[in-house]
Amino acid sequence: MNAGERGAITTVTLNAAIDRRLEVSVLTPRTVMRARRAESTAGGKGLNVARVARRLGCDVIATGFIAGHAGSFIAENVEQEGIAPAFVRISGESRSCINIIDASGHSTEILEPGPTVDSGDLETLLAVVRDQASRSSIVAMSGSPPRGCPEGFYADLIREIHAAGALAFLDSSSACLSHGLQARPDFVKPNTDEIRDLVGEEVSCPSSAARAAIEVAKKHQVRMVVVSLGPQGAVGAFGGRAWWVEAPDVPVANTVGCGDAFVGAFAVEHQSSGDPVAALVAGVRVSSAVAMSDTTGSFRQEDLDLIRQASPAIHEVG
Repeated sequence: MNAGERGAITTVTLNAAIDRRLEVSVLTPRTVMRARRAESTAGGKGLNVARVARRLGCDVIATGFIAGHAGSFIAENVEQEGIAPAFVRISGESRSCINIIDASGHSTEILEPGPTVDSGDLETLLAVVRDQASRSSIVAMSGSPPRGCPEGFYADLIREIHAAGALAFLDSSSACLSHGLQARPDFVKPNTDEIRDLVGEEVSCPSSAARAAIEVAKKHQVRMVVVSLGPQGAVGAFGGRAWWVEAPDVPVANTVGCGDAFVGAFAVEHQSSGDPVAALVAGVRVSSAVAMSDTTGSFRQEDLDLIRQASPAIHEVG
């Protein structure tokens, strides 16, 4: 069975969390405030990817580390959304990530550090990812690692994924991204700051993003490099050429999780068509729909349907 015949996408979240969204009228330090609305969901970048891929109709398996009562909540929440859990349980307690939204839409995030992993935990996860990759077309790894996890662990995972015949998608930053690139993932999605650090030049527009993406793809032998440009859309470099897909003009309610939604949509479309330009369009469309929803990392189907009615603005750049 080759990667193109496999139905599932597996996501890896090394530091899964409970995402707590609290809405307040005004965020005032050193006072007692009452939330107007509170919401708790399974979180972490990889789980945001999984959620969107599942909403788009793909079979999804979620793995990574979970711990304690919070970890049980994460696994149960994931399963309720139709995602197959394949987590590795470790000692300690999974973290919470708190996002406080005031009436003006400003966001304040507080991120807990989470549990600590040891060498045995890492070996167990490597075995789980190896097994899931053998039945998946794509394994998407997202986010930062927990304490105790070496910066080169994503590179180890990528090698296992490739050995099992699946594509390796990586969305991380800093040293984790640099080390991961050494194992030649099939897809990476740096933002403008992250790709600036990789190429040593400022990236601020589609043309400069295209040049940087082509350089990273060639230097690190990565098949697909996408640079997210926020409200400008995204630029993707594939096969020595680059395309810019403009983001549609939509009312923005919450941008948290938009990048993860892009990865999920890109993966689903690439699995279906094998066309990276079509996947780039899908990623921009779905991430734009997510920005329209006040629920973190999710979208309303009617918003996505409306965006899909318009022809995408695609430009070859370089």
